[in-house]
Amino acid sequence: MVESFKDLSLDLNFDTGVEGSDVTKKFYVPVLQRATSYDRVAGYFSSAALSNAARGIAGLVRNSGRMRLITSHALQKYDVDALQNFFSSEEFAKKLSLEFETSYNRLKDLGDAVSKNHISAMCWMLKNNFLDIRVIVPVSAELQNLTAQKS
Repeated sequence: MVESFKDLSLDLNFDTGVEGSDVTKKFYVPVLQRATSYDRVAGYFSSAALSNAARGIAGLVRNSGRMRLITSHALQKYDVDALQNFFSSEEFAKKLSLEFETSYNRLKDLGDAVSKNHISAMCWMLKNNFLDIRVIVPVSAELQNLTAQKS
């Protein structure tokens, strides 16, 4: 059974500039562990973010939840490569999904599997409808030359 958000004791605000204010550990992980949906608009996204909040993401998945993300096109090169291959090759999608499931079975913990294999976790979540990503691409002439960041 999913614990209630009412069971949480959260800080009223977070200041990421203050030492010891770990918003991922103190907010995202406990909230995502109880969530059944998570919607986010982000100027920047990396599959490494899944690794940082792996325990929370694992809870969202266990709750049959879904993460919906809207992000800019400024993605890490390794994420762009994985996503392009994922969407263009059914064989690649199956391979990454199997890789993640094997990792999960070996580690016996979904959070550890997400943390250690965030790229395959991202693709596994996409394949199993736990994640939906929408990428915003600017049409402005001065922004069109922006490309994926080097990893």
